[in-house]
Amino acid sequence: MMPSAGTLPSLSATAFATAVAVATWMAAAAWPELRAALHAARRRRDGQDGQGGARGSLAWGRWRRWTRSRPTWVAALAAPRRPVAGKAVDAAAEALESVLVTVIAHLQAGRPLRQAWVEAAREVVAPVLEPAKAEFVAGLSAGLSLDEALGQWYERTRLRALRRCQAVAAAHRRTGGDATGPTLAVIHGLREQRLAWADVAARTAEARLSARLLALLPVVVTAYALALDPAFVRPLWNDPLGRWGLSYGVASWLAGIYLLRRLAGTLAGTGGSW
Repeated sequence: MMPSAGTLPSLSATAFATAVAVATWMAAAAWPELRAALHAARRRRDGQDGQGGARGSLAWGRWRRWTRSRPTWVAALAAPRRPVAGKAVDAAAEALESVLVTVIAHLQAGRPLRQAWVEAAREVVAPVLEPAKAEFVAGLSAGLSLDEALGQWYERTRLRALRRCQAVAAAHRRTGGDATGPTLAVIHGLREQRLAWADVAARTAEARLSARLLALLPVVVTAYALALDPAFVRPLWNDPLGRWGLSYGVASWLAGIYLLRRLAGTLAGTGGSW
């Protein structure tokens, strides 16, 4: 039964208010993903400038450490984030880049490679590298060669950049020469890997946002139809064929959410072991 002419304004106002409320909620739910994409784009731009150095890059990971409490029904639609272990590896790579930049500074000041590493490890405060960094300094103090100490550090953290630093130290111990160039090459390689992951993170944030909007679209359309006139959707539960179609639609919607979450989770799980 269609509504009378007198009730049309109130129904239209209700439908408009419902649409505004749903749009506001969708914008609030999507804001974290938009902010993450903006931060990732800023990280790529700053890294390509190449002038900030690794000390400034320590701030790149701060945006990842924010937390946001959400109701359960919102979390059910939220795509999975990157695993905590992956975030810890990112933070360790940032801190290691800061250590390497400090090593370069000491080398340019005329200190030997071994002393440059010792002083850099002591100067850079990076809890994410502990206790492996403290054990590295202790090993050097106990008489280990630099490449042996770096090898032990690598075994504890599995940061591939440390393996490359170990190769630089071993070559320097055998042949001598200036280690600044090879160490800079390690820094550049580490930074390129991290910028590549920043690009993946930005694309993952965009994929999460698209998945969330796709998942919410049927809910928005149904809510709008109910607010406009419940008679539009009444056949979905009054008619047997309508009930079958409604069940199929809900099952397809839930399956779509599951597949989108799996896809976003696969994207979030990518990224390097530095």
